[in-house]
Amino acid sequence: MGGYFCKWIRGMQGTTTYYVDSYSDLVSIPNINKYTWILEEKVQQHPAMASLNPNCVNTIRIVTVRSKSSIDIFEHWMKVSVDDSHVDNSHSGGITMAVSDDGRLSKQGLQISTGKKFTKHPLTGIKFSEFTIPFWDAAKELVVNAHKHLYGMNSVGWDVAITPYGPILIEGNSKWDMTIFPQLTGEAPEEKYGKYFSKKRA
Repeated sequence: MGGYFCKWIRGMQGTTTYYVDSYSDLVSIPNINKYTWILEEKVQQHPAMASLNPNCVNTIRIVTVRSKSSIDIFEHWMKVSVDDSHVDNSHSGGITMAVSDDGRLSKQGLQISTGKKFTKHPLTGIKFSEFTIPFWDAAKELVVNAHKHLYGMNSVGWDVAITPYGPILIEGNSKWDMTIFPQLTGEAPEEKYGKYFSKKRA
């Protein structure tokens, strides 16, 4: 497997994420000595997830919110790289699809950066409507349990990867972009958002 991802700790939308084959390659990253970075080992993803696009670790964004008595799953979508890019971020050219409550992808994906719509992956030909995320229930359980330990956080957008052995957390985001899901579904869920965010912001 090998390789590492290096991320600027204050970076957003995948714009300051770099892939390197070895530690010696870190010197090639701009401002590596100036800022604080996170170094992560490359994840081996589940074969089903790799079938969408093997060039990137395709992740799921699952948003959890804290209610008065529980941690609730709020919404979820999946991000895949569109070509040979190692970044799947919605604002960096990736394709984003809504995920149903049972882990199935929506029929149509959206490339938010261009507005283009897809029913299958342009590189691999996988139809989104025929794809179900493996270990889906375990992924939801993982993020709910993780949020229970973040007592001061009202909402978190978790990036989850699916390995051959189950889900793992890549990162949690306090700014998870509540504009994405309405773009995917074509809905303006004022009542849903108002329930959790009328007085608090994500």
